[in-house]
Amino acid sequence: MKRIIIIALATMAIAQSMIAQERRMTLNEILKLATERNLSLQSSRIAVERTRAMQGTAFNLDPTAVSLSQDPTSGGSPDNAITVSQSFALPSVYTARKSLLKAQTDVERSRLAVNEIELRREVSKAFYDLLYAHDVLNIYSRQNSIYNDFNRVAVAKFKAGETGRLEKMNAERLKRENEIKNMNAERDFRTAQLVMMKWLNTDTLIVPVDSIDDKVIFQSNPSIDSPLLMLAKADVDVANHQLKLEKRGYLPTLSLGASIQAVIKGFNPYNIERSPYSKGDFMGFSVGVNIPLAFRAQKAKMNAARKNVDIARLNVRNQEYMLRKAYEVAYNDYLSALNSLEYYQTKGVPQASEMERISKISYENGSIGYIELMQNMQSAVDVWKDYADAVCRYNKTIVELNYLKGDKQ
Repeated sequence: MKRIIIIALATMAIAQSMIAQERRMTLNEILKLATERNLSLQSSRIAVERTRAMQGTAFNLDPTAVSLSQDPTSGGSPDNAITVSQSFALPSVYTARKSLLKAQTDVERSRLAVNEIELRREVSKAFYDLLYAHDVLNIYSRQNSIYNDFNRVAVAKFKAGETGRLEKMNAERLKRENEIKNMNAERDFRTAQLVMMKWLNTDTLIVPVDSIDDKVIFQSNPSIDSPLLMLAKADVDVANHQLKLEKRGYLPTLSLGASIQAVIKGFNPYNIERSPYSKGDFMGFSVGVNIPLAFRAQKAKMNAARKNVDIARLNVRNQEYMLRKAYEVAYNDYLSALNSLEYYQTKGVPQASEMERISKISYENGSIGYIELMQNMQSAVDVWKDYADAVCRYNKTIVELNYLKGDKQ
């Protein structure tokens, strides 16, 4: 007895835990949560911070050279000194490098915007798949109660001798078939919930809350301002700045050096007088210009950089063309989905509701038989499912059009 009680309590605790883990959310709430919790988006934000940190490397000097020289044949002179020298490029090189690093940061910002709008598209589609699965589950759950009522009527009529055994068997069969469909719909709904969990990086099961919005009107040929296009243009900017930096490779570099007297008294292999210079330790300075004489390698780098510019520009043209054609395809799908949705909202659904009502009354009054009743009920169920599919398809076309346009709606 105690074991049964423990099992029952454990079952109740698990059930309560599963209920507690569910959360009813609208699309906007889900999108906000996805923006905060999605790991891929977090990685993209860190990539922006990384490239911003790399801007600090624009003014990057070569290592400072420190050398010690000793001349065993002399004393205080530049030949016995510590020399510190530093080479550096012209200011225009550091300016070009800084511009390139800023452009690379802009690329990562554009890539972050692309990842955000792609995440928004995928999460929105997953939401409408979840909403569709929820609607189908509600349809079959509602049908369960209807079939249970009809099954009781069929059994009562059979016992009263008003119908034959065949009608009773059909009622039981259809009731059982709908129960199986309802169970499958529950599994489909749970699968859709698991998909949503993947995008949100959460263990909470989401129950969708539909928000009624006015129909959105789209143009057949709008302006395209997609982050995908902005990313392609940012790549062009990077390629141009890289080319400018390569052009600076022909410029000379400068070097500065200074020497301080350093006579090591213990180093005297010839046993001569090696006294330090008595009037000061400064032994002079040097200024040098390093002129590149072999331009072949630098010329090859410039040619490659020019090719990168050409490739980036072609990618912009290709991206713009592909977005335009993809929008035309999505717009046609939108018109088709809108046409279907308007039919079901104005005619299909009202007729299905009326068909259900009249069929139930007619069967209970004996005006129609069970087979005709079930045909009418199945037709109504098909309409309800087609309507749910039309709503899902319409919403997805809106998501796709907004994605291609670059709108965050």
